[in-house]
Amino acid sequence: MIEIVQQLAVESGRALLKDFRTQASHHVPAVGSRTVALLEKHCDAQSDDAAFPGSAWQPSGLVFTTELGG
Repeated sequence: MIEIVQQLAVESGRALLKDFRTQASHHVPAVGSRTVALLEKHCDAQSDDAAFPGSAWQPSGLVFTTELGG
C-alpha cells in the first residue's frame, strides 16, 4: 500500500515538504501491480545508490530524491 502523507509546496520561492493538515487529507492511490513492481525496483536501486556517497547521504524517506538523498 502506498500512502501519500506530505505534499511539495512552494513558499517564499522555496520548495518545502508539508504534512497534510488532517488525516482525512492523506491519500491512498490505487496503483497496479506493474507500478508497484517499478517502485520496488526503484527503491532497490536507490538503496544501492545510497552506498556511493557514504556519510554524505541524507535519508529523507522520499521515493524520488537528489543524488545525495535529500
